[in-house]
Amino acid sequence: MPDLTTMMKTSISEVFETAFFETVEIEPIQEGFSMAGFGDTSLVGTVLRFSKGIEGAVYVIAPDRWVSRMTADFLGIDPDCVTNDQKADTIKEATNMIAGHMFSLFDKDGRVQLGIPELIRGTSLIPEDLEQIRGTRVWVTTDTEKLAVATILHPTESLEL
Repeated sequence: MPDLTTMMKTSISEVFETAFFETVEIEPIQEGFSMAGFGDTSLVGTVLRFSKGIEGAVYVIAPDRWVSRMTADFLGIDPDCVTNDQKADTIKEATNMIAGHMFSLFDKDGRVQLGIPELIRGTSLIPEDLEQIRGTRVWVTTDTEKLAVATILHPTESLEL
């Protein structure tokens, strides 16, 4: 089994610096997710499940205002004009990029099958959503916001990657 924490940190750093033009600091979350860890802000979350030899999921939890700003930057529009559908597409694509890059670091043959990112909830997350997320969890502090990423792995068969 690969070193999950190292893979996550490498993937997150490279994706955020390349795609979002943001430097990040990454530190493990020891106590689990809670709304208090994000301060007083509305949150958006996604999950991308994967299978074939290793089953599990990648979660990305981000402040709604960060997702709005990233969406506006990507589309070259005013942040006040960003729609919920556009924000959903942005956070799902961020999750897809992080997961895809993470597995490319050790799954050279592409045997792990990545699913399609989904919103955890159509609107803002609630405390119970965060309490259910298990696995290896990290805080991602960008230049402007604090986000969280989690990955949970369940070996399902002998997989020599």
